[in-house]
Amino acid sequence: MRIRKNRLKRKLKMLTVLLLLCVLLVVGLWAIESLAPLVQTAAMQQAQIITASEITRSARQEVINYAASCDYETLMSIERDEEGRVTLIAPDTMLLNAIIADTILAVEESILGVEEQCLSIPLGTITGSWLLSALGPDLSFRFRFHGVPKISVRDEIDAAGINQVRHRVYLDIDCELRLIVPFCHDTETVSCTVLLTEGIIVGYTPDTYIGLSVPE
Repeated sequence: MRIRKNRLKRKLKMLTVLLLLCVLLVVGLWAIESLAPLVQTAAMQQAQIITASEITRSARQEVINYAASCDYETLMSIERDEEGRVTLIAPDTMLLNAIIADTILAVEESILGVEEQCLSIPLGTITGSWLLSALGPDLSFRFRFHGVPKISVRDEIDAAGINQVRHRVYLDIDCELRLIVPFCHDTETVSCTVLLTEGIIVGYTPDTYIGLSVPE
């Protein structure tokens, strides 16, 4: 009888342990599924802020490095007809392509140089309740990200006075951001705009005569 009782006790203990393991497994999977979107959203927001800052900083630095070349009269050429009216405004394509290439390289290196980031989320957030979202110990996660920038050129013309227009040339930088975080991966696009150069043009300037077709 004692042997049977001991065997029964051992079986009950084993069943209890298995049941606890199953409960822990279910709770763990539920916690991961609840945390994954929260971690993904919070990490992506943090990565976007850092990426936008790095893009703007490195792109502006390149514009400063090209300060002499980014002078409007150096970068842009203006053609006029016999009556002095503007017939074409075109960039120095080789110079503009060099600026774009160096800016892309600078942005890539800047983002690549960002260290692994740390993210903390209170345990209470997995309940989905805003009352409990700030409760419990913080769960820490580390994540990395990298980006692939692309640059396009855009210009704007607006009135600057009587028979005068202001011509601005911008670099539109779109960076495809790849987030690497525990439990999930995500991709978003971060966009920034940096002023490259601007100048005042005197005389009639039709918009259709501005040519900024520069290969990306």
